[in-house]
Amino acid sequence: MKHLTNAGFLQEIKHNQKPKRCLLYARAAARDPVTRKYYKALAKRRQTAFNAAFIDAYYPPRIIGVVLDYFSGRMGDPIIIRATDCFKVKEVQFEIYSSGGSLIEKGICCRQKNQKDFIYTVQKELFRLPGLRLKAIAIDIPMNKTCVERRI
Repeated sequence: MKHLTNAGFLQEIKHNQKPKRCLLYARAAARDPVTRKYYKALAKRRQTAFNAAFIDAYYPPRIIGVVLDYFSGRMGDPIIIRATDCFKVKEVQFEIYSSGGSLIEKGICCRQKNQKDFIYTVQKELFRLPGLRLKAIAIDIPMNKTCVERRI
């Protein structure tokens, strides 16, 4: 018999909860007129708003990459995050941590016209701080989250 401390068992419980969570989200989305209209507009042929909402809840957003080409640690430097989702990425949050793990700054990224790129503008001077940890968090409409961390 599996025990609750077994990581595989906990993963199995989490995996079994996902379809239930998606079902609850899709039901709520189908009942809400605004959300139902949104998903119906995005639904493929022969697909209902309920189906589209379930799919959106099932698949989390993906962070394709974090571009640091223009980042030198100076205030005002841009950091570009490319994020996609099967429907829409609601927002991308960005956090910068010191080498000791304390939060230095965080904020919401600005969506670009192509709807896939998000730009975070650094608010503080960071060029003298070694071992920074950068964290991007993409969130979609059903509030699924995907995180990517990078050390520099």
